[in-house]
Amino acid sequence: MPACPELMSTPVCAFAGSPRYLPAARVGSHGTIHVHGNRIRSSEPCYENKMKIRLALRILWGLCCLLLLLVNTGDYVQFTKHPELYPIGGEGLGWAYESHENYALACLLAIVWDIIGIIASSCHRFRYSGKILLIHAVLTLLMFLCLQICMTIYGT
Repeated sequence: MPACPELMSTPVCAFAGSPRYLPAARVGSHGTIHVHGNRIRSSEPCYENKMKIRLALRILWGLCCLLLLLVNTGDYVQFTKHPELYPIGGEGLGWAYESHENYALACLLAIVWDIIGIIASSCHRFRYSGKILLIHAVLTLLMFLCLQICMTIYGT
């Protein structure tokens, strides 16, 4: 069931008799369809609510990435000042803890990943930005899930 049944039930060719020509036309009592290039935009209430929800989720993800950026940057700064506080060279802790260079590289990769998330959440007008943001969020959540599973199984 589509979110806007009135929008979906009105055939395109009913507006002007030609599928290639679609002027601004009235749809029900809720709003107007506007054609911009090959995209159909609607001023339907459900479309506006959907866009507001997307914007709110985009802002929320950008703030989460900003928080992760602050945490990862703080960890990197603390590591560069006091490397003796970290268990470098410990057994079974993963590749990041094998050497100082590996841990610094892991911190820098996390910082770059957070910057990518912030850029993806702020560039909402670019093509495929929604897909890029969704992929970034899913991959980030999968990394956290894998980390939690590994911590549960191995107890580290």
